[in-house]
Amino acid sequence: MYVKAFFLTVKIGWIGIALSLLIGIVAAFILHFKIPVLAQMVKVYVEIFRNTPLLVQLFFIYFGLPKVGLSISAEVCGAVGLGLLGGSYMAESFRSGLEAVPVLQMESALALGMNRLQMFRSAVSYTHLRAHETDSYLVCRLLLEKKKKNT
Repeated sequence: MYVKAFFLTVKIGWIGIALSLLIGIVAAFILHFKIPVLAQMVKVYVEIFRNTPLLVQLFFIYFGLPKVGLSISAEVCGAVGLGLLGGSYMAESFRSGLEAVPVLQMESALALGMNRLQMFRSAVSYTHLRAHETDSYLVCRLLLEKKKKNT
């Protein structure tokens, strides 16, 4: 029984993480490009879900949605609740990472003839991912590069 509950918990957690990543990336791009109506809706979503406790959100999803005719199981409620809460935090994290990329780098990519997808795939995402590297990782990488040059 405990093994079955363990795997159910892991499954709900992974679904919540995947959902939060998806929501976070979409919301971050909406906020980054400042799409007029959608950006305001995403800002409201982020403020509501970041400023209310997860338990309150889960109660609203599980007990409140059936009042309006939408009944979902407890597992789906848990996954959706985790996804919505995590998505609000991920949206702000990804948005700040996108805004940390220098404007000159984006303009340079566009000047090279890249479309927006190519620009984000090659130039912006690389800088965005490198911004999350730790100092110890960078030190180890620099030491390895120095060792390769010496040999």
